[in-house]
Amino acid sequence: MTKIAPTAGKAAGMFGFLGNLKVKSKIMLGFALVLVLLAGIAGLAYFGLNTVGTQFDTFAQRTTVGDLAADIDKGIINVRRNVREYFLTGESERSDNAVKLGGELKKVIATALETIKNPERLAMTQTIAAEFDKYYAGFENVLVWRQEQDKTVAEVLVPTGDALAKTMEELAKSAAAANNMAVAIPAFDMLQSVMEARLRANRVLRTFDEEMVEKAMKAFADFEALVSQLDTATIGTSYRAAFEESKKGETAYKAGFERVVTLARDGDTLVNGAMRDSGRLVGETAGALQASATEDGAKVFDESEAMIAQTKLTSIIVSGVGLAVGFVLAWLIGRGIANSVIGMTGAMKELAAGNKAVEIPAIGR
Repeated sequence: MTKIAPTAGKAAGMFGFLGNLKVKSKIMLGFALVLVLLAGIAGLAYFGLNTVGTQFDTFAQRTTVGDLAADIDKGIINVRRNVREYFLTGESERSDNAVKLGGELKKVIATALETIKNPERLAMTQTIAAEFDKYYAGFENVLVWRQEQDKTVAEVLVPTGDALAKTMEELAKSAAAANNMAVAIPAFDMLQSVMEARLRANRVLRTFDEEMVEKAMKAFADFEALVSQLDTATIGTSYRAAFEESKKGETAYKAGFERVVTLARDGDTLVNGAMRDSGRLVGETAGALQASATEDGAKVFDESEAMIAQTKLTSIIVSGVGLAVGFVLAWLIGRGIANSVIGMTGAMKELAAGNKAVEIPAIGR
């Protein structure tokens, strides 16, 4: 009697349990293991891509922060330039530009406050917002002061100065024509003081200068020193009315000039003091904010590239291991199925040859 030894009994060894499984179970186990391997590879890929996606979202956010900081830096430069030029020239176009650019910058700062989450950079942005509010409040004061200054010049200094110069010139020429030197000489001196005071005042209006203010005030003092001399000389004469008119005109012109000086001095102190400091701080902080976001963005980008490389390498390794494990499992399962089929084929041949005592392997598998 022939025996089919390899499959006559239970399979043994490290992977013997595979040989003892039913064929259907072996096939299902093979598919299950393949699915587990595919699921593992897919999960690893998903985790890696999800992490990389998060990194790129972070990088995009840092780039946005950097762009906002650059816009703030550019915006404060443009606002400061227009504010300063308006303060110096009084051109309404400059003030309009400053108001427009200031409004746009406020929107950029508000967007930055909503966008930035990092505590350190958020604190920088809050500093920018607070300092720009101070700067813009100062500009609004300058705007009011400059408007009052321009109004004083147009309604007081120009008409009063023109009338005063004309009155003094007519008085001096009339007295000189009448050969009244007691009136003509001080009148010409007072006219010279008026012209010098107006010249100094115009210089102050163009560019505030304390030295010019002092020279203008000296010219007013010279004029007033001559008033008593001309006062005595014009008593009981036809020049008295012109003298009184010139005296009132000089008082009004000087008061207007002093008001303009006060406004200009306050504006100069504000523009070149607190506003300058706030404007600089906004620009410097925006630069630091941009540098911080750019540096952090570069780190995130490098980390993303490293993560991509790591994910690719891990996927390759896991795929290779999966292929190897799959090959081994396929070989073991296929071997188990093939051995059972071979054993049964041999048993069938024995039965066909009349050997009814042959042991049939893999029964029930």
